[in-house]
Amino acid sequence: MIALNLYFKLYAHNVPVNGGDRSAIYNLHAGTVVMISRVQYDVLKDTPHHTIEQLGLRYAPAQPELVYNYMQTLVSNDLGFLTKEPQRFPDVPVQWHLPAHLHIAVLDVNKKYYALQPVLRQLDQLLCKHLELRMHLDQFTQRQITGLLDYLNTAVFRSVSCITEYAPWISMEKLEEYHKNYGKLEHLLVYNAPEIAEKPSSSGIGWTSGGIDEWNDGPSSYKDKHVINMHYFMEAQQHNPYFNRRVYIDKWGNIRNSQSDGKVFGNVNDHVLSTVIRSSEFREKWLISPDKVPRAQRDPLRYAKVDDGQEQD
Repeated sequence: MIALNLYFKLYAHNVPVNGGDRSAIYNLHAGTVVMISRVQYDVLKDTPHHTIEQLGLRYAPAQPELVYNYMQTLVSNDLGFLTKEPQRFPDVPVQWHLPAHLHIAVLDVNKKYYALQPVLRQLDQLLCKHLELRMHLDQFTQRQITGLLDYLNTAVFRSVSCITEYAPWISMEKLEEYHKNYGKLEHLLVYNAPEIAEKPSSSGIGWTSGGIDEWNDGPSSYKDKHVINMHYFMEAQQHNPYFNRRVYIDKWGNIRNSQSDGKVFGNVNDHVLSTVIRSSEFREKWLISPDKVPRAQRDPLRYAKVDDGQEQD
């Protein structure tokens, strides 16, 4: 039997979120969600102010044991704990900060239309964290690729992914060598390649005879369309995490928000990236948080969903 004179407190990484017909508890450590009713959400929001006995009498006066059993279930599932002093356990502050002007840059590289190196230097100055290069390696010599990887390994990028169409000089052995020697090279994906029996030794290496669509839009996409962690949750309070601090440069050098968004904000051949991304027009989609999207406002999973703009009304 649960102690009725105590208070119940969710662990700080378990955050209740209200919805329309349903609500949810986000476990931001485990990356999971527990769906709950609206009444259960109301009870949880009241736990800092009332003992378990008071909650039972407040929300189910005819059957207070329903509330008692619910509190016991939460404790048994390690979602919270009992305490005499709930005020000693404050909620996690809702705040988000990224010490960088850009989080991710996706580049469709074509030497015919723009030079890659000046763009990379600008991204380095903007402290861009993640870089995805969509390349045609037959436009480059092996020496040029080695020089590019040497530069990227010393630049600010935390991780680099490369998606490339097959070129005759590419082999599984060469991919393994690059992946081993360049620590920031997180993914190396080759498409339209001949079928081979050899299998990659790392999950970061991909080899397919299929087209580029085989990679589901690349490492920068989200395959399951849900992300549940502290960073994403906090970012989603004020931003759209898909668009926020993202830039896409197409094969002609046009500067866009993403691959799926056709609006052009300039071209790298005659525009400075830092000027473009600081403009309020370019940042407009960064600030469309789930709470600003009418059809998302009643969705209890709104702070976990990846929205590439298709649901913005």
